[in-house]
Amino acid sequence: MRSALLLVIGLANTCVLASGGGASHSVAGIAGAVDAMEEAVRRADSGAYLASVDASDPVFAEEQRKWAKDLRVRPVTEIAIIADTDAVALIDGDRWSVPLTIRWNLPGESDGRAVSFDAVFRPLGLPEGRWVYAGRVWGDHPGDSVRLLTAPGDETAAQMAEYLAEHVGTFRTAIETDLGEALSADPTIKIYPDLESLQASIALSYTDALGGWNEPGESIKLLSRPGFVGPRLDATIAHEIGHAVSFEWGTAIIEAPWWSLEGIAEVAADPFRGERFERVQDAAGTLARDGRLRDFAQLADFRGEAMNYGRQVYVQGRSMVAYITDRYGREARNEWFRAMGSGRSLEDATVGVLGVPFPALDRAWRASLETD
Repeated sequence: MRSALLLVIGLANTCVLASGGGASHSVAGIAGAVDAMEEAVRRADSGAYLASVDASDPVFAEEQRKWAKDLRVRPVTEIAIIADTDAVALIDGDRWSVPLTIRWNLPGESDGRAVSFDAVFRPLGLPEGRWVYAGRVWGDHPGDSVRLLTAPGDETAAQMAEYLAEHVGTFRTAIETDLGEALSADPTIKIYPDLESLQASIALSYTDALGGWNEPGESIKLLSRPGFVGPRLDATIAHEIGHAVSFEWGTAIIEAPWWSLEGIAEVAADPFRGERFERVQDAAGTLARDGRLRDFAQLADFRGEAMNYGRQVYVQGRSMVAYITDRYGREARNEWFRAMGSGRSLEDATVGVLGVPFPALDRAWRASLETD
């Protein structure tokens, strides 16, 4: 979990090297924007950073808003944003690409981090005026009711996109039916070429390994992986689409316990697991037999203690949501989530919709694991 850039800026072969008066304006404008971005990150000033971001696309703007918000909570200790303005190139219209490198240090780390990619900048008005950052250069792959974006030259990502273009519509229809909600907008999927780029697109402070990410208003983000071309990708993309559809349950749903959000996404992915479903289905029972179940309160906070129990978050979450579905029915399960999406607490939603206190539900679920 925790998912593109709808404004696609073109492919590498559409770029022409900058020259003439437009080039001088682009170099100066990009340099000014990069300096402003670097200073804003250094001061953990999210407002100043966002002033240098292209807000014309709502999905990219939301991703950058959350990226900048994280700076206030988890600031970096060192930052350098470097644009190779000798390689500025015109893409089309008023959009220009430039190789960009971001280097930073996190508190308590001796080794620095870095990502490099071709970035896009454009003037807000006149070329000699203020310029803004518009994200990575992406290649666009047409799909049915989905926008698929990959880094130019990433053949694995292109193969993943080709497969997803044919299958996302089927996954989406099945998951919307199961969860009782329809996506308010067609999803956009970004496939990042490496783990570092995917992590850095979420926040400079994000360091956990992951293969996918999705949050309200953002794109679904995936990692380009050779082993996940074809059907092996099914459960991963179904999980992320499950997140996207679950966000339609209400603006407060993102505050629901982390285990419940991962649980419903895992349940949404179950029909697409193939032969791996049986192993996933028995995972909670294995934890119970090994004495490794945790209290659900320990699995609730995405940035808290739950980070120490990632396996239990997913396994227990999936098992509890599947148990609620089996015992109370799919509609009751969805209403339970809608209650939390409207701002009700876990306890209030459980009592109000399922008719039992959550501790009693927890005990019944644990007892069910002993009889499976």
